[in-house]
Amino acid sequence: MRKLNKWEEVTGKLADVRSEEEQTLITVGDVIIRVTDLSDTELKKSTDTEISIIRTESGYRWFRCGDDQ
Repeated sequence: MRKLNKWEEVTGKLADVRSEEEQTLITVGDVIIRVTDLSDTELKKSTDTEISIIRTESGYRWFRCGDDQ
């Protein structure tokens, strides 16, 4: 399990999302990321799709790869 450094990004297939002890555990490819500022509700809708998660100075952000938004 890891926490991304600021401006570090992980891209891959979203394999799993689960909540544990007020944190969200996100499995992207073979990387498990533990975050506190992303909700599992929206992420679960994107399971099995290609996503990117980036840690900015103000927290984590995610998006589906290929989305225009």
